[in-house]
Amino acid sequence: MGFWTLALFYPLTGTHHYLYSPIPHWTQTVAVVHSLWMIIPVVTVIVNFFGTMLGRWGTVLGGGGSDNYAAKFLMIGVVYYLIGSVQGSIETLHRFQQLTHFNDFVVGHAHLTVFGAMIMWVVGGFYYVWPRLTGRQLWSDRLASWHFWLTITGFTTMVLGLTVQGFIQGAMLDHGADFVDSVREMQPWWLARTIVGTIMDVAFGFMAYNFYKTVREGQPFEEDEREPLPNLNQPSSTAPSKNWLEYPSTVGIVAGVIFFVGSFFVLGILPWLQAATRTTAVTDAVTGLPVRVNDYSPLEQHGRQVYIRDGCWQCHSQYIRPVTGETLRWGPVSQIGESTYDRPHMFSTRRIGPDLTRVGRKYGDDWHIAHRWNPQDVVLDSIMPRFTWLFEEPQGDTAPQPTEEGRALVAFSNGWEPQSGIGGLVPCHRRHPERPCSSGLRKVERRCGCSAKQSTRDVARAVTGRRATGKDRRPGF
Repeated sequence: MGFWTLALFYPLTGTHHYLYSPIPHWTQTVAVVHSLWMIIPVVTVIVNFFGTMLGRWGTVLGGGGSDNYAAKFLMIGVVYYLIGSVQGSIETLHRFQQLTHFNDFVVGHAHLTVFGAMIMWVVGGFYYVWPRLTGRQLWSDRLASWHFWLTITGFTTMVLGLTVQGFIQGAMLDHGADFVDSVREMQPWWLARTIVGTIMDVAFGFMAYNFYKTVREGQPFEEDEREPLPNLNQPSSTAPSKNWLEYPSTVGIVAGVIFFVGSFFVLGILPWLQAATRTTAVTDAVTGLPVRVNDYSPLEQHGRQVYIRDGCWQCHSQYIRPVTGETLRWGPVSQIGESTYDRPHMFSTRRIGPDLTRVGRKYGDDWHIAHRWNPQDVVLDSIMPRFTWLFEEPQGDTAPQPTEEGRALVAFSNGWEPQSGIGGLVPCHRRHPERPCSSGLRKVERRCGCSAKQSTRDVARAVTGRRATGKDRRPGF
C-alpha cells in the first residue's frame, strides 16, 4: 500500500512549490490535493517501521555494537521522515505557504527529508555493512554514541532554527516590513546554523575515525546465528502465491511508466494545450490594455545565460504573488505571458535577494554596473557578493568597465520588463510618507533603495569612491 500510493500520488505534487505563480491554477490545485494525500503512504510506512520494532526497543536503545547503532540511526531517520512529510503536506496549504515560501522554512523542510531521513538511513546502513565488509567488530561504541547524539543535537537545532526563521521573515513581510530588514533579521540565525552545522561535521568525523580504527584494530567479526531462511525450492503447490502487483514487470510498467507518463501528461502536456498558457500578451496594469511581449534580444539572451551560470536565480525569484505585500514591494502580480520566452523558467523557491521581475527600467545601467562591482556601494545593507569577474582589469582610478558578459547581464536585467506600463512600482515615498526620499536619510537609503533615484553621475561616483585595485578582483562566493 505504501509503495503504490507513493508511486501514484507523489509524481503529481510538483507544482505545490509554485502556488500563486503564473502556472495554471488547476495544476496547483491538483498538486495541493495529492500532497495532502501523501499522508497515506507516509503513515503506512511509519506504522510498518514501528511495528517491526515492537519488542526490540529496549535491546536497540540500550545496546551497543554496530547492528544496534544501525537500528538507532534507522529509527531516528523514520522520526525525521514523519515530521518532514507531514510538514511538506501542510506546507501546501495556501495560507501556510503565503508565510513560509521563499524563506528558510523551505530549507528546513528540505533538510528534514533529505538529511534527516535519507542520510540517516544511509548512515545506519554504513554501521550495519562496515563490520561485514571488513570482518571486524566496531572499534568504539562510545564514538558511535557521540556521533549519534551530536548529529541529533546539531540537526534538530538547525531544523528548529530554520523553521522559526521562516515564520519570523514571513510575518515581517506580511506586516509590511521592507525586504532588506527581513534579511538582516536572519543573519544571526544563519551564524547559529553554521555553528550547529559544524557540530554535525564533527560528528561525522567521529564516524570516519571509528571506521578507520575498526579496520586497523577491531576484533574479528562473527555473524550472529539466525533462523534459517525458508526453502525457496519447495514445490509450487505449497509455495505462497504472488499477487500480480508484486511481479517486477508490474512494478516497472505501472509505477515506472504509466504513473510517470500520466503525471507528465497532466502537469506538462495538458497545461501546454491550453491556449492561455501560450499567450504572448499581458494586460497593462495601468491602462488595462493588452500588450505584446517581445522575445529576448541576442544580447539579453547572452545575459540570461550569464545570470544562470553565476547562480543569480538561486537567490532571486522571478514571479510576484498577490500576497504578503509583494505587489506594494515589487509591482503588479506576474502574468503568464511574461514567461513565454523563458526556457527554463526561473521562478525559484528561495529569496535571499529581492524579486527581480520588475527591476527593468527601475534603475539605470550605471546603477547595475555599480551593483555588480560592489553591491554595498549602492545598497548599504546588501549581502550580495561582488561579481568582479564581470569587469575588465581596472586602470588606475578610472571607473571599472564591464566585460561583454557584464554588459549582457545589464541588458538582461533591464529587459525584464518588456511590456509597457506593467511596472507600477510603488515609490518609497508612498511606503514611507514620513521619510521622503529627498531627505537623503541613511535609513531610507538602506531600506527602500532611494539611491536608485540618484543620477548617473552620482552612481558612477559611488563606483569610484574607493580605489579600484587588482586586489579587488576576487570571486564573490
